[in-house]
Amino acid sequence: RRLHQLAKIELRNIHGNPPPHAPSSPAHLLVRLPERFDGTRGPATQAFLQQTGLYCPAHPDKFPDDHSKIIFMLTNLSGDTAKWAQPLNQWVLNESDPDVTPPTLAKFITSFNGYFLDPERKGKAQHSLYTFKQSVKVDSSTQQFNVHAYNSAWSDNILVSLYHGRLKENIQLAIVSSVKAFPTLPNIQALAMQLGNELEANRSHTFKISPPTHSTTGTATDPNAMDLLAMYGRLSESERVKMMQARKCF
Repeated sequence: RRLHQLAKIELRNIHGNPPPHAPSSPAHLLVRLPERFDGTRGPATQAFLQQTGLYCPAHPDKFPDDHSKIIFMLTNLSGDTAKWAQPLNQWVLNESDPDVTPPTLAKFITSFNGYFLDPERKGKAQHSLYTFKQSVKVDSSTQQFNVHAYNSAWSDNILVSLYHGRLKENIQLAIVSSVKAFPTLPNIQALAMQLGNELEANRSHTFKISPPTHSTTGTATDPNAMDLLAMYGRLSESERVKMMQARKCF
């Protein structure tokens, strides 16, 4: 009976004084989860940035670096903003690719503000597309092009033409040779990236064809053939001297 009473007392003590939990920051209790951003411009844009800007620092264990913070913001986008974020999604997903440089949080926010708060974003994006040229691998160039393409608000017909014209000449010719129709931008980009990867893989197997050499010994060269060779500048120095001495070359 005595043991039973002691057990009751111990249970009351446990329920009345639970073991202490790990201390938590007051911000955990004050900052709520940000609402999903649907692309509404104005105060809604600023509110989303402020909410995420408070929520992430309040949970440093969940968001220790830029990568985790960007992923959190990307997963809270919906509607048109999800389309805008597609190139950024590729950057984040291909973080391990040596040819891809993932954006920092500062660059992400700058791009976000530039699209949803900058009234001149369309004009800037269109100018960037006009001056755009492939300077790196097709995959990386395509990602850069898509960032400007979405901001430009141009139709696929215009974007397909611009994209094709900004690729390197060998890729352009390969696309023309494929004799395929490209109704949308993703169609032509998929083929361009495939061709770019194939050309890159075959580059190490290419070889040079050495120009023919002409021997000054052995069988004599046909004079008529030498006239043709002289016209195209393919005579050796000794052959040219012989023809000049014979007055067959001027």
